[in-house]
Amino acid sequence: MPFVQCWLPLLCAALIATSLPAGAKSVDALLEAAAQAIVAGEDARALERLTTASLASDATAGVFVLLARLQLRRGDHEDAKASLREALARTPDDAEALSLRGDALRAAGRLDEARASYDAAMAKEPAHVSARSGEARLLIAEGDLAAAWALAPPLDLSTLELRLALADAAAEAGDLATAIAELDQVLEQYPDWAPALVRRGDYHRRQSDLPAAHADLERALGSDRRSAEVHYRRGLLRRDLSDLEAARGEFTRAIGLDPEFAPAFVARGAVYQSTGQHEQALRDFDHALAIDSSHSDALAHKAGSECVRAAFDRCLEAAEAALRVDPNDWRVHVVRGHALLGRGLADAAVEAYGSALGLAPPGNAQRLLAELQRHLRPRLPDRQGVSWRFLAASDVDQAVAVVGGCCE
Repeated sequence: MPFVQCWLPLLCAALIATSLPAGAKSVDALLEAAAQAIVAGEDARALERLTTASLASDATAGVFVLLARLQLRRGDHEDAKASLREALARTPDDAEALSLRGDALRAAGRLDEARASYDAAMAKEPAHVSARSGEARLLIAEGDLAAAWALAPPLDLSTLELRLALADAAAEAGDLATAIAELDQVLEQYPDWAPALVRRGDYHRRQSDLPAAHADLERALGSDRRSAEVHYRRGLLRRDLSDLEAARGEFTRAIGLDPEFAPAFVARGAVYQSTGQHEQALRDFDHALAIDSSHSDALAHKAGSECVRAAFDRCLEAAEAALRVDPNDWRVHVVRGHALLGRGLADAAVEAYGSALGLAPPGNAQRLLAELQRHLRPRLPDRQGVSWRFLAASDVDQAVAVVGGCCE
């Protein structure tokens, strides 16, 4: 049984043991049947039993709490909120119900109300694990990682997903060492948990510690051979080792295991793209976009392949769609500039190049300027205008100033 599901049978048993009034035999039997169904992975049967139990005149708050938890897990947020209203009508200060209400509100994007519900749960039970975890997730979303770590409950089966979220947030902030240290603690206690092995392996890869990455991903594969993400991350490692054929094979295996896993299509398409196989690449990028129409990497790569094929209108369309998702991707600004230049709009292209230079990492910007000038030089129709002044710029600041002056 996956680690993250282990808490549910325990919760069922706890509710059956503590929430029912004496003599409630029919409800007791329904809850027992629901608990058995949950353990067997039969959520629909469990939902049926719990719904029936909730209709009994002697149904307790605990019945509705358990029903709401199952509804939330199934994505039935409105039904869960209705169940929680019933629970709180019976026991207004039920910490578990308040915490679950916070989860439902957080899923609906009502974050201030979610925080108030978590706070109410913790006012009743300061160490309440679910409430502390829920509010920690709010803090992660706000970027306050120090506060999230301070609030996070101790590591156990019920908090593993929160620990992954904390590691991911640290990695997203560029602190891979902290992300790895967090997962070291998780894996010390749960050494075969594949999601943590996959994450840590990928963070090692991003640190260029390829042997450590390989070791973690091999262990993850041993724990879960049918995980699409394990094969996807192994593919990224093979790609970084310049073994493109092996990388493509891993991405293909990931797709075979999960045909809706858009990142694997994007990564395989990028392998095709890097070897000049743009038709195959575009098929993969389009497949990823059929799964997730706003996948910025798929749009960015699609724009690049369309530009290489001189399909400048399609390139421009994809680049502008990518920039609507992530306006700060300097590489897409470059491709957009190439598309505009291909359409004969040199000054508009230079404006896009200026945006790219302003967003590019400082260590890359001067080299990027030289590359853009080499690309631009043979394509200018004459030696005047902002395009020519951009071409004559000797450094990034001067080039950006030229573009800024043209657009004021």
